[in-house]
Amino acid sequence: KSSTLDFFLSPQPAMTKDQAAEALSRSYAKKPSTFRFKLLKSKVLERSSGRILRYGFSVARCEGSQTESEGQKICVKPGSDDKLDTIARHWEVATTVTSTDGKEPYALWIVECSVPSENWKEESAQINQIVDSFAVGTKA
Repeated sequence: KSSTLDFFLSPQPAMTKDQAAEALSRSYAKKPSTFRFKLLKSKVLERSSGRILRYGFSVARCEGSQTESEGQKICVKPGSDDKLDTIARHWEVATTVTSTDGKEPYALWIVECSVPSENWKEESAQINQIVDSFAVGTKA
């Protein structure tokens, strides 16, 4: 089993919650369009269905080309020097892994919500309610 899978299935995982959040968010951080990425808080929720990892991150995307100017990274319109604004979003994620009797196959469950970063304060209560209500099981 991978360390990330072990985080969800082992009673004493070798990986911390922050390490698991970093591993699971790496694909966002490494996208070619990612201009700026910051991993935010993480926490573990223990539920009857298993361990749920809750984490957030902020990501700014460049819909053009990324280049250097005067020692700083900038986003520009492809084929020109015209600067483009980056698009910043705040993401909140809850994820877990389940299996039948601790055996393969494993299922990865994810709920993701995002809003423009400038709207986070107004939308955070509703987003947190949605993400914190995440559970996996056969009963509602």
